[in-house]
Amino acid sequence: KKHRYRIEKQTSWAGVLADKILDSADDVFMHIRRGLKGLPTSSELRKFVKRGGTMVIETEKPVVLVLGSGWGAHSLLKVVDTEKYDVICVSPSNAFLFAPMLPGSAVGTVEFRSLLEPVRLANQFVSYFEASCESIDPVGKVAKCVSAIEDQGAGEEMKQRKFEIPYDALIIAVGEKPASFGVPGVEDYTYYL
Repeated sequence: KKHRYRIEKQTSWAGVLADKILDSADDVFMHIRRGLKGLPTSSELRKFVKRGGTMVIETEKPVVLVLGSGWGAHSLLKVVDTEKYDVICVSPSNAFLFAPMLPGSAVGTVEFRSLLEPVRLANQFVSYFEASCESIDPVGKVAKCVSAIEDQGAGEEMKQRKFEIPYDALIIAVGEKPASFGVPGVEDYTYYL
């Protein structure tokens, strides 16, 4: 009696491969179904209501709020079911950048435009706001955001527009910042790839 605990049978490589193929096929059919059904575009999903001094987004479906546009956020935005949820992405960067190919772009072996995919093209049924999230109220389920685009015609106090997004589910996928490991001068004289 060497093994006192029962070890669950591991899935074979063929089972894992079959699962991956079925997941990919399901994603492809979801994209086809979206195109044929003609879901409302992101501009039709937004409804702003002014409460106090801030604008608040109101929707009829449960809201999934995605903060960021990096690896995790981009992967989620491509496959999220926008028939069930109103998905809103808030990020100061309007495109997903495929960072591992940046060195190839720097030396000219890869076209830089092939490394970027705009957030709006990842899923046309997702609302995107070029903004930053200032704070999150987890109890009230509200994210307070500031537009990354300044209003040119407004006075100094209204240069940046503030708005609130009530959410039902929150995904924080803002990414990370390159580390300088405390080496003096690295942040001043280095271009991070």
